Amino acid sequence: PDRGDSYVPTTSAAKYLPSIGHHVYNGSAWVNEGVLAESESRVNLVTYSDNLLGGSWLGVNCTLAANEAVSPDGTENADKITCSGAAGSAFQFTFSSGLNGDYVASIYLKAGTLNFAQLNVPYLATTGTANFDLVNGTVNNVLGSGATIEDAGNGWFRCSVPFATTSQGGIAITPVSSLTATRRDGASGDIYAYGAQLELGSTPSSLIPTSGSTVSRAAETFTIPSANLPWP
Repeated sequence: PDRGDSYVPTTSAAKYLPSIGHHVYNGSAWVNEGVLAESESRVNLVTYSDNLLGGSWLGVNCTLAANEAVSPDGTENADKITCSGAAGSAFQFTFSSGLNGDYVASIYLKAGTLNFAQLNVPYLATTGTANFDLVNGTVNNVLGSGATIEDAGNGWFRCSVPFATTSQGGIAITPVSSLTATRRDGASGDIYAYGAQLELGSTPSSLIPTSGSTVSRAAETFTIPSANLPWP
């Protein structure tokens, strides 16, 4: 969802405008439901959400070119991930320890020379892997269940994979050859990526941008002055 382009002063922590253009799936289509209030506090554990060259991101038989496409926020800050075709190729952000509970990994993806991408949770072999069709907006759970894809416009889709862990996890992105491809099947080609997020919870919240450290967002509430309420 869009949080607007108005200036919001900050002191020691991130602060956000209300999310507008929030869409909810009604069973057959995504419907614009207006303003979104995030009722739960969340923390984005990916320390570089937009710059996949920063922090703990690691390319395995993959390279990354920064600022290669216009992202869902309207600026040219999306990255291009190119994989060589070697088996096990991925661009990933991982935690080898320190996680405990139900998590969800999410990222905005767009087709490049390949139309399919896979998200999986590094180190976990039995859950948290899904393939996404970045043209038709469909998803196939390869391992586990509950993966989602949401059309973000201009060819972008927000893709998410939930997983449960007591120690390890993360987010790994790789182009694959089809919607039914096995885990990291070694397809060569490229896709575009933006806005990575890893958070404690079973479903993804709206994007919390980071640029070198984790960022927290407090639970949001609405207050409407009584004088503004309709009457009768």
